[in-house]
Amino acid sequence: MAMMKQLAIIAGLSVLAGVGGYGAGLALPEGDKEKHSEVVESSTEAEASVPSDQTLAVEQSDGDENSPLIVSIGQFTVPIFANDRPQAVLLAQMKIQVGNYDQVRELTRQTAQVRSQVIETLFALERAGEVSLGAIDPKVIADSVRADLDSPGYAGVQTVLFDRLLVQESARAAR
Repeated sequence: MAMMKQLAIIAGLSVLAGVGGYGAGLALPEGDKEKHSEVVESSTEAEASVPSDQTLAVEQSDGDENSPLIVSIGQFTVPIFANDRPQAVLLAQMKIQVGNYDQVRELTRQTAQVRSQVIETLFALERAGEVSLGAIDPKVIADSVRADLDSPGYAGVQTVLFDRLLVQESARAAR
């Protein structure tokens, strides 16, 4: 019986909240209603104009038509272990340089696979000891990522660039 009473109270409060929201909408002056509907329409137009499959940011390195294109593949975080305990975290924000827009389109289509391959490479480097608390070599990381992206056939990776590459020690490691 108590359960039915609680259910009735919840249903009543839900109806009351809905009616209150509807009443508040009716109470708005006409100018505010139009302004709100414009915001909703403009945001849906903006969402519609951006293709959902374009998740990689692209920029030209020199602004010249023939200059290589740089594709941002995002930020990666990989734990660094010592004695089977995480001692630090590798933070890498990467970009890939490619030759043309067809290669950019191919990378965009395979965003998830590209990111997965980069994560696998970073974990392999950590397991091999190439990335540790005391040693981090950007050239080794960039060459490994580039080689691993070339092997499965991702379109024309020329160079791997870093916006940010750092090892952040965890609080437990400091103890």
